Amino acid sequence: MGRRAYLLIFFLAFVLAFLVRKGVLPSFVGIALIFFGSCLILAALAAAFHPPLWDLYLKLRARITTVISAEERPSSFSDLPDPESAATPAKRQESSFPNPESATTPAKRQESSFPNPESAATPAKRQESSFPNPESAAIPAKRQESSFVGEKAGDLRALEINGVSYRFRWCPAGSFMMGSPKEEDNRFDDEVQHEVVLTRGFWMLETQVTQAMWRSVMGYNPSDFSNTGGGKSKVSGLNTDNFPVENVSWDDCQEFINKLNAIAELKGLEFRLPTEAQWEYACRAGTTTPFFWGSSLNGDKANCFGYFPYGTDVKGEYLGRTSPVGSYSANPWGFFDMHGNVYEWCADWYDDYPTGTVTDPLGPAVGSSRVLRGGGWDFVAQHCRSAFRGHNDVDYLSNGLGFRLSLVPNK
Repeated sequence: MGRRAYLLIFFLAFVLAFLVRKGVLPSFVGIALIFFGSCLILAALAAAFHPPLWDLYLKLRARITTVISAEERPSSFSDLPDPESAATPAKRQESSFPNPESATTPAKRQESSFPNPESAATPAKRQESSFPNPESAAIPAKRQESSFVGEKAGDLRALEINGVSYRFRWCPAGSFMMGSPKEEDNRFDDEVQHEVVLTRGFWMLETQVTQAMWRSVMGYNPSDFSNTGGGKSKVSGLNTDNFPVENVSWDDCQEFINKLNAIAELKGLEFRLPTEAQWEYACRAGTTTPFFWGSSLNGDKANCFGYFPYGTDVKGEYLGRTSPVGSYSANPWGFFDMHGNVYEWCADWYDDYPTGTVTDPLGPAVGSSRVLRGGGWDFVAQHCRSAFRGHNDVDYLSNGLGFRLSLVPNK
């Protein structure tokens, strides 16, 4: 309602008073109407003659509209069911994905994109120089004639496809304990620890698939945190080519991989999504702690919701968006962002783990949702642990969800 409408009500109130005085309207009806009219008159006077109050009204109305709109649409994974309390290992819900706000504290998280300087500890400087030049050592895919097998864990193999460099690290055959030990804090009981034997080595992309990679193959960029996406205000002035692609479903990833295989024409080899076992094997890189560097995270060593730390009481950094791949230190085998930034699709259907030793597991033959790993920028540090498991429908999209590639022999 504008100022003119309020002034019109002001005039009508005086007309009602005149009609009551002349006996045209019963006095009790007129008094009631005059009372409500007087309230509107005060609002009209405040709005018409005190602009700051009018501006405040407009701001409040805009804020209410924004809140209502936000509640009607999903954002990231936040509309999905919460996991059960992380304090005690309990059977996880069969929901598609846990809510990032349901970890160590019940307090409603702040909506700010950056941490409160009075409550957040100063984070360690991110390793901006740790990511090697993506153009170095790149060989056009069709000219790649070297042996498939690497010499040692972390060996580099770089390919150039459609003018974009893809850097792969070697993961040798071996065995490891998959899942988390019972004494690991805030674990879930679908993380049953068991031995996995991988009889064949494989290559895996050292970073998450970038926006430049996706666009060079698919011809468009679906990412929210891009210069044309819904989150463009968060990356204004930045070149997002080296940011992870997000807002891609499992099905979208399969389409990308099929096209990439057709373009690359690698004899005897093909790109795939990694299996869940391959993913955790590469993530751990020979380590046994919740994160490859140790047992705590608050946003200092990986892009996550640092306000809700793991293994420490010190609150840390929250960027409120994705970060360029390779912004944080690599693990011992040279992989970046295995913890945080964006969740990563895996090839497997989600189900409970076996309890004994398994060899080259591929996951169940059928299922209702696909595995997600690694945590993300909008999720608590607990979800970034090496053992944490998520899952969702194959057509699910989110600005906190991307993927990386494995390179394996054709079957």
